[in-house]
Amino acid sequence: MHIINCRHLTKIYAPDTHALNDVSLKINKGEYISITGKSGSGKSMLLNIIGLLEAPTDGELYVGETLVHNMKESQLTTIRNQEIGYIFQSFFLDGAYSVYKNVEMPLLIAGVKRRERKERVLECLHKVDLLDKIHTQAKNLSGGQQQRVSIARALVNTPNIILADEPCGNLDSQNTENIMKIFDTLHREGKTIILVTHSQEEADRAYRKIQMKDGKIITDETK
Repeated sequence: MHIINCRHLTKIYAPDTHALNDVSLKINKGEYISITGKSGSGKSMLLNIIGLLEAPTDGELYVGETLVHNMKESQLTTIRNQEIGYIFQSFFLDGAYSVYKNVEMPLLIAGVKRRERKERVLECLHKVDLLDKIHTQAKNLSGGQQQRVSIARALVNTPNIILADEPCGNLDSQNTENIMKIFDTLHREGKTIILVTHSQEEADRAYRKIQMKDGKIITDETK
């Protein structure tokens, strides 16, 4: 079964500005996909639509068997919270909150009970090797550590889909390697990963590589 099914997606900002132009894409559960292309190619817009952060101008998007077109915002919020984990270049952590509180936040939104919240947070921080920073304020972490916290936060609701938009864009080579190793592990564990990146080296670690240009998919290759 396709975990993501995009059918003829179009995103228009103005009559002459197509961020996406008739994009169709099927993604199977457990795939590790990279999407590359120059700035303005449409790769981040496609990721945002798949992640339900933006709506297409035209076309259909299925998450699993669910057609999300014209869903109420409350329904979209539920899918975002339960099915999709987001990792961004800029981390989007609350600097005044501890590592624990930042990772716990999606569970509070989902109404998960306290004991289960604690178990899940500790499990996810263990995955990214940050248990020793559990009480540290996010603002006092290095960039690589902050990105690992954002990965733990993305995983805490046990989503099937991980969306990563330039997750290593602000990191040095060693921290980039650490983050990419985490993605490799998540893929082996069966997560569906969609990685948007400018880096060909990062893209090559995926098992399926998509290249975009002018709002269209121009290549789609599998190892």
